[in-house]
Amino acid sequence: MSTAGNPSASSSLGGTASDGCSAPAVGRYGCQAGITLAVNVPLNDAIKAAGDPDRIGDLRSVRRRFNEARWAGWNVVRALASVAAFGCLA
Repeated sequence: MSTAGNPSASSSLGGTASDGCSAPAVGRYGCQAGITLAVNVPLNDAIKAAGDPDRIGDLRSVRRRFNEARWAGWNVVRALASVAAFGCLA
């Protein structure tokens, strides 16, 4: 099947919609979603379980247990996975 004359069937890089770029994009997005569910959500839930910040006596202790560096590091990985997924579709 020819795509000549059909601008919607080709990408800006000259490939066709069936070049297989969507599978890597879905895989990278799946990584992002998996990281969210495995790392970020449990950390978010743990800090939420500490209670109302106005009623916590030792906020420093809660923050130390939260492991902000781990949360931020994995958040960067999530962002990179999302950008990579988008890049597969561009």
